[in-house]
This record gives sequence, C-alpha cells and structure tokens, in this order.
Amino acid sequence: MLKTVILNAVSCLTIATSHVAGQSLLANLDAEINAIVEKIQPSVVTVSAIIPNKKPDDSFFSFLKESVPGPARPEADFTTNIGTGFVLHEQGFVATKSSVVAGAQHIYVQFDEDTTYMAELMGIDSEFSVALLRFDTKNLKSLDFGDPQLLRAGSWTVLVGNSLGISSTVSLGNINAVYANGLLQIAVNTSPGNNGSPVMNSRGQIIGMVSGRLTISGGTNRGSMAATECALVTPIDQVLQASGRIMAEYQKNHGWLGITVRPFERNLPQIVALLENSPAALSGLAIGDVVTKINANILNGYYDLKRIMASVKPGHAVEVQVQRRGQTRKFKFRAAHLPDVPHFAQINPEIVKAQEQPIFKFGSKNTRSRDQIERRLLLMEQKLQFLQNQIQKKQ
Repeated sequence: MLKTVILNAVSCLTIATSHVAGQSLLANLDAEINAIVEKIQPSVVTVSAIIPNKKPDDSFFSFLKESVPGPARPEADFTTNIGTGFVLHEQGFVATKSSVVAGAQHIYVQFDEDTTYMAELMGIDSEFSVALLRFDTKNLKSLDFGDPQLLRAGSWTVLVGNSLGISSTVSLGNINAVYANGLLQIAVNTSPGNNGSPVMNSRGQIIGMVSGRLTISGGTNRGSMAATECALVTPIDQVLQASGRIMAEYQKNHGWLGITVRPFERNLPQIVALLENSPAALSGLAIGDVVTKINANILNGYYDLKRIMASVKPGHAVEVQVQRRGQTRKFKFRAAHLPDVPHFAQINPEIVKAQEQPIFKFGSKNTRSRDQIERRLLLMEQKLQFLQNQIQKKQ
C-alpha cells in the first residue's frame, strides 16, 4: 500500500515537474520567436495592387455567348490584390511574388507603422516569378541573408506575412522537402495574403520567399480526409538572381530624370524633390514646378508622367514643359541611367559568410551553433510531446 502511494506521488511529481518544464520551454520558444519577429518586422510590407478589370467582350461574335436574364449587374472597374513583400535593399527596393502585382495600374507599399508609398514596378522575372518594386525613400532596413543550401528536411523556419491586408501573421513551420530546382516545401499554415512573405531561419536571416501554397492529402483520420498545408518557397539566392536581371533590364530601357512628384491641381504632377546633379536639376527645373507636357505628350493627370517616361530610354532627348508661378517654361535635357542602383548579384558572397556570423541568442549572452539550435528545438518538441502524453494518461 505504501509502495503504491509513493509511486502515485512520484508520478504526480513527475507530471507537475514536466508541466513546469513544458511551460518554461514554451515561454523560451515564445520569446525567441518574438525576438526574430521584432527584428524583421520593420522590413516586411503589405503590397496592394490596383488592377483594372478586363472590359466586356464587345466583338461581333459576343452575341453568341450565353446571357443571364434579369437586370445587368454593375461590375467594378478595378480589383485589389493584397500580398506581402520585404525590403531587399535600403534604397527603396522591395521584392514580392509576381502574381501579386502583375497587370497592376497602381501599387502601394505599406509598412507596419502605417507609412505608405506609391511604388513603381521595375519588372517581373518569369523564371522565378519574382517582382521588383521601387519607391522614393532611403535608409530602409533590409533583411540579413541566410544560405538556403544549409537547410535540410526538418529545419525550423519562421514566416512573417500579411493576412489579407488586415494584420501581420507569424507562422512557425519546418522544411519537409527540398526540390532539385532549389524550391523549398515548408509545412506551415498560409493564407493568400502570404504570397511574397519572407521565410526566416532560426538565425533571423531570410532564406526564401513564399511563392505559393498547396495541400497534401495524407489518408483518413476518424473517417475524414487528413491534409497538410504547405508553402512553396523560392530560395533567396534565386530571388537575388531574378532581381539582378530585372535591374539590368530596367537600367537599359528606362530613362531617369531625377525628380519626385506628387498630385497637384487638376491632378497634375508637381515636383517636390530634385536629386542633386540629376538631369532635371542641372536643366533648371525647380521644386514647385507643375509638369504639363513631356515632349509632344500633354499630361492629363499625375499617372501620365509614369506612362510617358516608360517609353523614354537613357540618352534620349526630353523636353519638359512646366507651369511656374503662372508662367509656362520649357527645359530640354537628356534622360540618364538610374544611378546608384544596388548590384543584387554581389549580395551572394554575403550569404556564404553569414554562416560564420554569431547566431541568434537564446536569452543569454552566449551564442550557440546552428546544430545546437536545432537540437534544442527538437528536444523542446520531444519534451512537449512527452508532457502531452503524460497528461492524456492521467486523464
């Protein structure tokens, strides 16, 4: 009898101790994930793309299509795509999934503190489905780059993204497949707003971008079909390669004036900033000038400037007509190449060096190796599973 009482007491003490240990492990894991999120959140953005809807078919054969009786329903002129992006370079460059912004007329980038910029789509890389955006700002905080080749099945990851434009989402997952083309498959819950989200390793370094999601069926569970939610991730080295190609193509085909504008009276663009030694600044254009004409093209609105400049190549002659204090002025100069652009291909060597840097700290002043991190996470998972089994047995 006494032996039974002692065994029961030891069992209860074991469960209580396991419960306390489990709570401590959960608290540590929560603190570690929060530290990673706080580190990278200033570099994660919401991408909103305003996409014109296709006009109805007014061709000769359109009457052959089946029509629905009843009053015609009004159709919206635009569709809004919501996704996620991340700062690729401090000079206003953001990467996202190409499907988020493809065909967009206007693109907006919103940071966590509600700062919003209108962004320019510099181009889309069809091979890796990467889009590169740019907007006029500097001194952004870019992410640290990790080496995706160091990853293996079972490696832990943290995904920080956008949940349909409502709030940020944080998901903890692990890699369950690495494809021959470098694509990563991660077991993690995602939403459509997570397209373009950065995926981080346990060091808080970006190792890829969410490019899609899939559901894998895994048999039945109590009569219902069981399934696993997974995200497909483009590795960061491929994102950098794609961005480099986009940048090279943009520099070759797009002229640069060196002005920043805002909508003004009659929605015409007004110059609010001139970059020093830019073609526009050297020509005599001034802050406050309202642009009314580019070459032979009369501007009817703010967005016409972007559309017209898309056809002006570096070195081409440009004549800008403006209104300055009620007078019409004209300035002639040549468009230049976009200066001081980042060379994304040169970021690749930093990826290799990143594995030699101090890794993420776990609540102490001592750093640990990558293997120690993953062993600790595995141990935490095992102890949590043990705790759960003990509680189920007790019930």
